[in-house]
Amino acid sequence: MNQTFCAFLLLIVLPAIHGDFENSMLDEHNHYRAKHNTPKLTLNANLSSGCNSFAKELAEKNKLAHSKGHYGENVCMTTSNPVTCVKMWYDEIKDYDFRNPKFSLLSGHFTQVVWKSSKELGVGKAKSSQGATYVVARYTPAGNVDGKFKENVLPLSGTKLECSYFILLLITILFLFK
Repeated sequence: MNQTFCAFLLLIVLPAIHGDFENSMLDEHNHYRAKHNTPKLTLNANLSSGCNSFAKELAEKNKLAHSKGHYGENVCMTTSNPVTCVKMWYDEIKDYDFRNPKFSLLSGHFTQVVWKSSKELGVGKAKSSQGATYVVARYTPAGNVDGKFKENVLPLSGTKLECSYFILLLITILFLFK
Protein backbone atom coordinates (compact mmCIF):
# COMPACT_ATOMS: atom_id res chain seq x y z
CA MET A 1 0.00 0.00 0.00
CA ASN A 2 1.22 3.46 -0.66
CA GLN A 3 2.50 5.68 2.13
CA THR A 4 0.03 8.48 1.38
CA PHE A 5 -2.86 6.18 2.24
CA CYS A 6 -1.10 5.11 5.45
CA ALA A 7 -0.55 8.75 6.39
CA PHE A 8 -4.24 9.39 5.73
CA LEU A 9 -5.18 6.57 8.10
CA LEU A 10 -2.89 7.86 10.82
CA LEU A 11 -3.62 11.57 10.53
CA ILE A 12 -7.27 11.74 9.59
CA VAL A 13 -9.17 8.53 10.32
CA LEU A 14 -7.68 7.45 13.65
CA PRO A 15 -7.92 10.88 15.32
CA ALA A 16 -11.54 11.11 14.17
CA ILE A 17 -12.28 7.77 15.83
CA HIS A 18 -10.64 8.91 19.06
CA GLY A 19 -12.43 12.23 18.86
CA ASP A 20 -10.21 13.50 21.66
CA PHE A 21 -7.61 16.09 20.74
CA GLU A 22 -5.25 15.47 23.67
CA ASN A 23 -5.14 11.71 23.23
CA SER A 24 -4.80 12.03 19.46
CA MET A 25 -1.85 14.39 19.89
CA LEU A 26 -0.29 12.04 22.44
CA ASP A 27 -0.76 9.04 20.14
CA GLU A 28 0.77 10.93 17.21
CA HIS A 29 3.80 11.98 19.28
CA ASN A 30 4.30 8.43 20.55
CA HIS A 31 3.96 7.03 17.02
CA TYR A 32 6.94 9.11 15.89
CA ARG A 33 8.90 8.53 19.10
CA ALA A 34 8.56 4.76 18.61
CA LYS A 35 10.37 5.08 15.27
CA HIS A 36 13.40 6.26 17.26
CA ASN A 37 13.07 3.70 20.07
CA THR A 38 12.23 6.55 22.45
CA PRO A 39 9.95 6.05 25.49
CA LYS A 40 6.32 7.10 25.28
CA LEU A 41 5.21 10.45 26.63
CA THR A 42 2.33 10.74 29.09
CA LEU A 43 -0.21 13.55 29.27
CA ASN A 44 0.17 16.21 31.96
CA ALA A 45 -3.08 18.07 32.71
CA ASN A 46 -1.30 21.11 34.17
CA LEU A 47 0.84 21.48 31.06
CA SER A 48 -2.26 21.12 28.87
CA SER A 49 -4.07 23.83 30.82
CA GLY A 50 -1.20 26.23 30.19
CA CYS A 51 -1.10 25.20 26.53
CA ASN A 52 -4.80 25.99 26.11
CA SER A 53 -4.35 29.41 27.72
CA PHE A 54 -1.37 30.24 25.54
CA ALA A 55 -3.10 28.94 22.38
CA LYS A 56 -5.98 31.35 23.14
CA GLU A 57 -3.49 34.23 23.43
CA LEU A 58 -1.96 33.30 20.07
CA ALA A 59 -5.39 32.99 18.45
CA GLU A 60 -6.44 36.41 19.77
CA LYS A 61 -3.25 38.00 18.36
CA ASN A 62 -3.46 35.82 15.24
CA LYS A 63 0.31 35.41 15.48
CA LEU A 64 2.71 32.55 16.25
CA ALA A 65 5.18 33.08 19.08
CA HIS A 66 6.87 31.08 21.82
CA SER A 67 6.24 31.60 25.51
CA LYS A 68 8.93 31.70 28.13
CA GLY A 69 9.03 28.73 30.47
CA HIS A 70 11.05 25.85 31.83
CA TYR A 71 9.50 23.37 29.38
CA GLY A 72 10.09 22.56 25.74
CA GLU A 73 7.51 24.02 23.39
CA ASN A 74 6.31 23.59 19.82
CA VAL A 75 3.68 25.87 18.29
CA CYS A 76 1.74 25.61 15.04
CA MET A 77 -1.00 27.36 13.11
CA THR A 78 -3.16 25.28 10.80
CA THR A 79 -6.43 25.36 8.92
CA SER A 80 -6.63 21.56 8.77
CA ASN A 81 -6.73 18.85 11.43
CA PRO A 82 -4.63 20.19 14.36
CA VAL A 83 -3.04 16.77 14.89
CA THR A 84 -1.22 17.22 11.56
CA CYS A 85 1.04 19.71 13.37
CA VAL A 86 2.93 16.78 14.90
CA LYS A 87 3.72 15.40 11.44
CA MET A 88 4.83 18.85 10.30
CA TRP A 89 7.18 19.12 13.31
CA TYR A 90 8.47 15.59 12.79
CA ASP A 91 9.08 16.15 9.08
CA GLU A 92 11.96 18.45 10.04
CA ILE A 93 13.93 15.19 10.40
CA LYS A 94 15.06 15.86 6.82
CA ASP A 95 17.07 18.83 8.10
CA TYR A 96 18.67 17.10 11.11
CA ASP A 97 22.24 15.84 10.82
CA PHE A 98 22.58 12.75 13.02
CA ARG A 99 26.35 12.74 12.32
CA ASN A 100 26.66 16.22 13.84
CA PRO A 101 24.06 16.23 16.63
CA LYS A 102 23.25 19.77 17.74
CA PHE A 103 20.46 22.32 17.75
CA SER A 104 19.31 23.85 14.49
CA LEU A 105 16.43 26.24 13.82
CA LEU A 106 15.58 24.02 10.84
CA SER A 107 15.01 20.90 12.95
CA GLY A 108 14.25 22.11 16.49
CA HIS A 109 10.60 21.03 16.39
CA PHE A 110 11.59 17.52 15.28
CA THR A 111 14.26 17.16 17.96
CA GLN A 112 11.79 18.18 20.68
CA VAL A 113 9.18 15.67 19.48
CA VAL A 114 11.63 12.73 19.75
CA TRP A 115 13.76 14.04 22.67
CA LYS A 116 14.39 10.90 24.75
CA SER A 117 14.55 12.59 28.16
CA SER A 118 11.19 14.34 27.77
CA LYS A 119 8.57 12.36 29.71
CA GLU A 120 5.38 14.44 29.79
CA LEU A 121 3.33 16.28 27.19
CA GLY A 122 0.72 18.99 27.42
CA VAL A 123 -1.29 20.18 24.43
CA GLY A 124 -3.81 22.89 23.74
CA LYS A 125 -5.55 24.56 20.83
CA ALA A 126 -7.68 27.58 20.07
CA LYS A 127 -9.38 28.90 16.96
CA SER A 128 -8.77 32.46 15.78
CA SER A 129 -11.52 34.77 14.53
CA GLN A 130 -10.12 34.15 11.05
CA GLY A 131 -10.63 30.38 11.31
CA ALA A 132 -7.05 29.24 11.90
CA THR A 133 -6.32 26.84 14.74
CA TYR A 134 -3.34 27.58 16.97
CA VAL A 135 -1.76 24.51 18.54
CA VAL A 136 0.67 24.51 21.47
CA ALA A 137 2.60 21.47 22.73
CA ARG A 138 4.79 21.59 25.83
CA TYR A 139 7.26 18.98 27.01
CA THR A 140 8.89 18.31 30.33
CA PRO A 141 11.72 17.92 30.94
CA ALA A 142 12.53 20.29 28.11
CA GLY A 143 14.42 19.06 25.08
CA ASN A 144 16.92 20.79 22.82
CA VAL A 145 19.53 21.06 25.57
CA ASP A 146 23.00 21.98 24.27
CA GLY A 147 25.47 19.11 24.58
CA LYS A 148 22.73 16.48 25.03
CA PHE A 149 21.60 15.86 21.44
CA LYS A 150 23.56 12.65 20.77
CA GLU A 151 21.95 10.74 23.63
CA ASN A 152 18.47 12.23 23.19
CA VAL A 153 17.87 12.40 19.43
CA LEU A 154 18.24 8.82 18.32
CA PRO A 155 18.30 7.73 14.67
CA LEU A 156 15.46 5.75 13.17
CA SER A 157 15.41 2.35 14.85
CA GLY A 158 14.95 0.36 11.65
CA THR A 159 11.93 -1.51 13.01
CA LYS A 160 9.26 0.12 10.87
CA LEU A 161 5.73 -1.06 11.34
CA GLU A 162 4.07 -1.96 8.09
CA CYS A 163 1.05 -0.07 6.84
CA SER A 164 -0.91 -3.32 6.95
CA TYR A 165 -0.56 -3.28 10.75
CA PHE A 166 -2.31 0.10 10.88
CA ILE A 167 -5.06 -1.10 8.56
CA LEU A 168 -5.62 -4.11 10.82
CA LEU A 169 -5.64 -1.83 13.86
CA LEU A 170 -8.17 0.49 12.20
CA ILE A 171 -10.48 -2.39 11.29
CA THR A 172 -10.25 -3.75 14.84
CA ILE A 173 -11.10 -0.35 16.33
CA LEU A 174 -14.03 0.08 13.96
CA PHE A 175 -15.49 -3.30 14.94
CA LEU A 176 -14.95 -2.69 18.66
CA PHE A 177 -16.77 0.65 18.60
CA LYS A 178 -19.72 -0.38 16.43
